[in-house]
Amino acid sequence: MRKIVYILLFLVLLFFIASLFTNIGGLFQTKSSLFKSIPNSNIGVIYINDAKDFHKNIQSSTFWTDLQNVELAHKLTSILNSLSTFIDKDTDEIKSMPLCASLHLTSPLEYDYLIHAKASSFSLFSINNIIDELKNSGVAVNVHTFSGVNIYELKKEDKILHIAQSGSNVICSRHATLIEEAINQEVGEPSQISNWLLSSKYKNSDLSLYINLANLNLLNSIFSKNGKTSWFHSVKSMGDNLFLNLNWSESKLSIDGNIDGENATKFFNSSIYNAGNLQDSNLAKFIPNNTGFCIIQNKTTFDYVNPSIEDIYQKHLAPWLAGPFVYAIPEFQQQSFSTYLAVAAKDPSRANNLLTLLAKENNADSEIITYRKYDIKQLNNNAIARVLLGENFGDDFNECHFSIVDNIVLIGNNLRSIQNVIDQYINKQSIQDNVIYKDFEEHYAVGTNLFIQSKYLQQLFKLSASPEFEKSINKYGNHFTAFSPAFINIQNDGDLTGSILYNSKAADQSAIAWNVILDAPVASQPYFIKKTNGEGGYILVQDKKNAVYLLSSEGQKLWKTQLESPILSKIYSIDFYQNEEQQFLFNTEEKIHIIKESGEHLDNYPLKLSAYATAGLMLIGTGSDKFFFLPCDNEMLYGYELNGKPMKGWNPLSVMGMVKQPLKFLKQKDNTFIISVNNEGTVSFINPNSELEFVAALESPVIGEIEIDEREDFKVVIATCENGKTYTINQEASYWSKNYLPIDSRALFLTDNILGSEAKELIFAQGQKVSVFNAVEKLFDYNLECQPSQIFTNRQKNNKKNVLGVYCEESSQIYLLENYEKIKEGFPISAKTPFVIADLFGSGDEILLAGGSQNNIFAYRLK
Repeated sequence: MRKIVYILLFLVLLFFIASLFTNIGGLFQTKSSLFKSIPNSNIGVIYINDAKDFHKNIQSSTFWTDLQNVELAHKLTSILNSLSTFIDKDTDEIKSMPLCASLHLTSPLEYDYLIHAKASSFSLFSINNIIDELKNSGVAVNVHTFSGVNIYELKKEDKILHIAQSGSNVICSRHATLIEEAINQEVGEPSQISNWLLSSKYKNSDLSLYINLANLNLLNSIFSKNGKTSWFHSVKSMGDNLFLNLNWSESKLSIDGNIDGENATKFFNSSIYNAGNLQDSNLAKFIPNNTGFCIIQNKTTFDYVNPSIEDIYQKHLAPWLAGPFVYAIPEFQQQSFSTYLAVAAKDPSRANNLLTLLAKENNADSEIITYRKYDIKQLNNNAIARVLLGENFGDDFNECHFSIVDNIVLIGNNLRSIQNVIDQYINKQSIQDNVIYKDFEEHYAVGTNLFIQSKYLQQLFKLSASPEFEKSINKYGNHFTAFSPAFINIQNDGDLTGSILYNSKAADQSAIAWNVILDAPVASQPYFIKKTNGEGGYILVQDKKNAVYLLSSEGQKLWKTQLESPILSKIYSIDFYQNEEQQFLFNTEEKIHIIKESGEHLDNYPLKLSAYATAGLMLIGTGSDKFFFLPCDNEMLYGYELNGKPMKGWNPLSVMGMVKQPLKFLKQKDNTFIISVNNEGTVSFINPNSELEFVAALESPVIGEIEIDEREDFKVVIATCENGKTYTINQEASYWSKNYLPIDSRALFLTDNILGSEAKELIFAQGQKVSVFNAVEKLFDYNLECQPSQIFTNRQKNNKKNVLGVYCEESSQIYLLENYEKIKEGFPISAKTPFVIADLFGSGDEILLAGGSQNNIFAYRLK
C-alpha cells in the first residue's frame, strides 16, 4: 500500500473515532494529574468531562445505530456501560465524573481502552469501601497485587471489569494487563498530552482528542493482511502528535486542530507545508464524484526538488508546470492500486512536446492510444509525482501514462486510471457542482485541502485488510461510511480545520465505479451472477469476437475463453456436483457450454448439438434434479439432463414449427407446462412427458417473447401480436384478446411488476414512446429522445418492484425509467448494450453494468 494510502486510512480511522462524541459541555474541569496514569504505549486519548451524560446523550443521538457497528465506538460505550453497572451511585458528584479513555494494544490481534478517573469522583471514600459494597450486592470480586497496588476483578453476569487505584486516580479496563502497565509506566506530570488538551484552545470544545502518531502503527497487526506493514506504518512522516478540537451538530462534526510537525519528514514538508491560494478551480472537473481521497493544492515553490531529478525538472517540467494540482485516488477499480495527478499547465502544447521527449528518453512505448478523442501516451517517468508530492510517491508512477485534456495534464499510474478520469470528465460526473464541495472550496482554498469519501474507499481497504477487518467492512460498511464526506485543510504551521458530514445525501452523485477494456466491443447485456457463498459476485460478458470474460465485482479480469459463436441464452449459475462449487451454463447455436469458475469446461462439455439452436435454452428443476430444453432449426424441441444426456422419456418433439424465441415454463399446483411459440404465432403447451396438451393458434406472429402473468391467483400467458392485439391464454385452452394501443411489427412488449402492485403491468414501446398499462387501462407514458430497440427490467434488491430500462441502438443510449413518467436523473447515458443493475460490492448500493463505446464494460454507481 502506498504512502498516501496510509495517511488517508489513518484519517478515516481518526474520523471513526471522532464521530463517537456529541453534546458534551464544560470539558477539562479536572486537573492535569488525571493524565498521569496514561502509559506511553497509548495510541490515542479521548477526554470525557461527564461520563454518565456522555453515555446517555450518545444513545439518544441520531447516529447511535451507526456508531454501535463501529468497533472503536462499541468498545468504548460497552466499557462505560460496564462501569456504570458496577458503580452506579446516584450522586451529583458521580453524575459529573470526568474521565479519560486511552487506547492500547492488548495483543497482536486485539485492542481496547483503559479508563482513567479521579478518585475524588467517588464521593471521597476509598476504593476499598466501593469493593465492599459491590461484594454485598452480589458482585464476584477477586484481587491480586501488582507493585504494591491491589487490582480487583469484578464479575456480574456476563460483564467483567478490572479496577485499581493508582495515586489520586482510579483506573479500570477489561484487561488487567493494561492496569498493570499503567501502574508500572506512569508519565511524569505535567505530560505533553495534558499541556495540549488543557490549553485554552481546546478546553471549550465538545470533545478533545489526541492521536499518538508514533504509536499508531501498532494497529497494523490487527487491521492489515498477515500483519504486514501497510496501513499505519508511514503516518510518522506527518509528525509526532495530532490534537483535535471537535464540535458536533446533528449533521456535521467540525474539526479544529494541529499536527505537531517538528519531526516531520521531508515528504511532509514538501507536500503539505508548501501550499498557496488555489487559483484554478477547473481542476475540480477532474475529481470524479466517486473519488475516495484527494489532495487539492497550489504548489507555490519547488525548493524540495531532489537533486537526482533537478535536470529533468528544469528541462521537461518547469517550462509548463503551474502550481495547482490534484492527486486523487478514485474508487477502487481492480486488484491493484490506481491513482492519478491532474496538473494545471501554463502551456499545454509545450507540456505535450516536453513530456513526449521525456518519454522517448525513457524508451517508453511510442504508440498513441486514442480514447474518446483524447491521446494517451506512455511516459514511464515519476519525476512529476516526486516534484509535486515528494519522494515517497515516486514508485506509484514508475510506469505512468499521460494525456492532456483541456489544458490539464493527466498523469495516471496506469492506463485505466487515465481512461477512468476521462470518462468521468466527459460525462460531467465531477464534484465541481457539488454544493458541499463548493462551500469547502470557498472557505479552505488556501493551504493543502484533503477531500475524503470513505464509502468509495471500501474496496481499496480490502486490498490489505486482515480477514477479520474485511469481514467487518463487508458486514458494517454502510455504518462506517455514514460519516462521509470529510474535508480537511492544513496550513503551513500545522493548524488544521475541517468537517465530517453525517449521513449526507448532498454528496451522493452517480459516477463510474470502474471501467474495463476488452479486446472487442461488448456484444450484449452483461450478466451479474452472485457467488454461491454469498460474498460478492461475478460479471460474465461476451465481446463481438465471441470471447467470454469473467470479471470480479471490482472489475478485475479473472479469465477469458474463446467461443465459436454468440451466446443465445441467459447465463445460469449451477452447482453441478452439489458441493457449493459454481459453474455457468449457456448455449450458442452450435453447442451447450458449462464452464467452471476457473474458466475450464466441465467434463463432457461443450456438448455439440445435432442441429443449430434457434433460441436460448431454458433451465428448470432444483438441486441436482435439473433439466434444460431448447428449440433447433430442424423444427424440433430437445430436452437434456444436466449431465448432457437426452432427457429420459423426452423424445425430440416435432410439428411445433420453427421456434425462434426461448421456451417458457409455467407451474401452478398440479399443472406444469413447457410452452413454445412458433413463427406463425401458434402457442403450444407441452407436459413434462413431452406430450402436447393443447395449442392456442393466435392470429399473427408474436412480438417479442410471451410473458407469464398472474390474474386472480391464476397464472396465464400474455402475448402481443403484430396485428396489435394482446392475448391472454389460460390453462384451460381458452384465450381472448384486447387492443391496448395502435402498434405495428416494430413494437416491443413485455410484462413485469414495476409499480409494486399485485399484478404485472403491460409495457409497450412504439416509436419514441414507452406506455405502461394495467389489465384495464393506460397508466402513463414515457416520451424519449430515441426509438427503443430493447426494453427490459431489472430486479431491485429487497424490493417487490422492478425497474424498467430502455436501450436505443441507433443513438447508443440507455434510459433508466422510474415510476410514473419519470426518467432517472442523469439519463440517458451513452452505452452500446442494455444494462443490468446489481449490488456489486455487497454494500446495498445499486451499480449499473453496460457495454461502453470503446471496447469497454463499465460499472456505473447510481445516485
